[in-house]
Amino acid sequence: MIRLLLLASVLLSSYCWSKDSIKVFAQHEFNDTDTITSIGMSRSLLQANSKVQGEVLTSLGYAEVMDKNQTIQHFVTSDLGIRLGYYDKVFVYLEGGIDLLEILVQDFRDDDDYYYDEDSDNTPDGYAALGVGVDTGAFKLEGFIKARNIDTDAWDSEHHLFYGLQLSLSF
Repeated sequence: MIRLLLLASVLLSSYCWSKDSIKVFAQHEFNDTDTITSIGMSRSLLQANSKVQGEVLTSLGYAEVMDKNQTIQHFVTSDLGIRLGYYDKVFVYLEGGIDLLEILVQDFRDDDDYYYDEDSDNTPDGYAALGVGVDTGAFKLEGFIKARNIDTDAWDSEHHLFYGLQLSLSF
C-alpha cells in the first residue's frame, strides 16, 4: 500500500510541475491469439525545442493472452515506460517498461507464508518496443512492435511479440 501511495504522489507531482502538455492516448496491441487494449498518458522529459526527446508513459489496460497450455488468460495490466527517440513531424523511438500492477500484486503474494514454490520464476513483466509515428501537434498516430515477457507462477504466455497502434491527443 505504501508503494502505491508513493507512486501516486510521484506521478501527481510530475503532473503538477509539468510545463509541457500532457498527452492522453489509447493503444491496442495484438498478435495471432492475444490482445492488450490500454488507455494512458505521457509527458515529455526533455526540452520541447529539441528533436531528441524522452517521454514517460503510464497506462492501464485489459489483456487476453494465450498461455502455453492453449488457455486464454484475462488480466489487468498497468505499464510504466520510458521512451527515447527522434521527434519531428515524423518520429522514431525506442521504449522500455514494466508492469507496475504485477509488482504491487507480487508484493501481496510474497506476504503469504503458507505458499512457497522453490521453482517460482515470476519476475515482473517487462517489455521493449520500437515505434514510428506522425505528429500533427494536436494528435499523434504511431505504430510499434513490442516484445513482452508475460508470465506468472502458474503460466507463461505462448507468444511474446505484439504489434500495435497508438493514438495520442495533446492537451
